[in-house]
Amino acid sequence: MSMLCRFLFFYALLVTSHAYSQQPVRDSLYNELNVADDNNSKVLLLLEISKTYRSTFPDSAFLFSDSALSLANKTANQNLQHLALLSKGVACLRQKKYADAEKQITDAKNYFIKTADRFNEAECYKFLSNLCNEQGRYDEGEKYFGIALPLYEQLLQQAAPSSAMKLIKQLKELFISGIWQYLCKAITQERLLFKNYGKIF
Repeated sequence: MSMLCRFLFFYALLVTSHAYSQQPVRDSLYNELNVADDNNSKVLLLLEISKTYRSTFPDSAFLFSDSALSLANKTANQNLQHLALLSKGVACLRQKKYADAEKQITDAKNYFIKTADRFNEAECYKFLSNLCNEQGRYDEGEKYFGIALPLYEQLLQQAAPSSAMKLIKQLKELFISGIWQYLCKAITQERLLFKNYGKIF
């Protein structure tokens, strides 16, 4: 199946889902955090809380990710440390702190490649694609998109029903990013064409 066909198929499938309020989820996570009695659980809960703030309150997302990373660094769990690093990088991305975001997400990506954690590797490529697109680096964004997509597809084919919805959510985010990338690149190319056309005449 061509890249375009795959893009259109998954986009048609994924746009049917709807956004929902994060507040009930956030309240539940706060309650769990208050009773958690080990650092590993606290880190995971802080990361989940951070995710609920990403779209609307990136500064809050950063604070929770930073707290998670500080706590994770007190453990011997490198996987948790790099999950927190990725989360902090994504929060920096939402804050438009692109240099910090790129370094943190890339460091996390290299770790997940080394440990063969394909899901979080795909997540890193997805966010790197977003980062490049926001900076107008559309060719790089397209390259990262092209790496993330087959990773997600492979994971979806192998996934149990209980984890399939999580993968579908990530695919939706990836394809929304891909559409935005395509539109921005097309607009940029059109502007360049008209600019050069004006020079000729």
